[in-house]
Amino acid sequence: MLPEQDIATRTILLHAMLHLYSEMSKTKKFYPVPARNKVLLDFLKSNEKKYKPSKKVFKFVLTKGKNKSKSLEEVIEYQIEVINKLELELSNTTDIHSLYELLDWLSREHQIDNQFFKDGDKTVPDVLYVIDQHLRLGFTKAGVQTDAISLLYQGDLYEEMEGLVAVNGKFDFMHVETNHKTKGTHFTLMAKSGV
Repeated sequence: MLPEQDIATRTILLHAMLHLYSEMSKTKKFYPVPARNKVLLDFLKSNEKKYKPSKKVFKFVLTKGKNKSKSLEEVIEYQIEVINKLELELSNTTDIHSLYELLDWLSREHQIDNQFFKDGDKTVPDVLYVIDQHLRLGFTKAGVQTDAISLLYQGDLYEEMEGLVAVNGKFDFMHVETNHKTKGTHFTLMAKSGV
């Protein structure tokens, strides 16, 4: 999903372009680049607080707009295109990529390392084990999840694992079993976009 600041940035830029074309349609005169830039700059400056766009992108656009020889329209169109491409990339994230993001987040934010688990492997505490065979067979070559994958965890956060997975929002959590004595849990994950 596209971050709110990028959505706000794209919205104000699109509205600025609509405002420019609306102003230009009121007269049959030719609007030179400096006049177009002025209309766009005035709109952007007067509406910045309303839209709350990305400061970095907004500052870049305003700086380019002050250059009399540069077309601010082209700069705005380019920025809109960049945001649209980002949105497309974010919407095309595969299930396997989402799983990697979840495992990476658990490692960075909660110090839960992850490893592949094969039959006969010994486990150590505070490591999230992904069943190797399930990972290999549970995804298509395109990265779409077709079957639930099993994960094993033993550590202090064993009762919080479902909540931690829910924060990611991309997987359904299915509890298989919990051992309170060893602080262990076995659960499966299925991508919400999976087949």
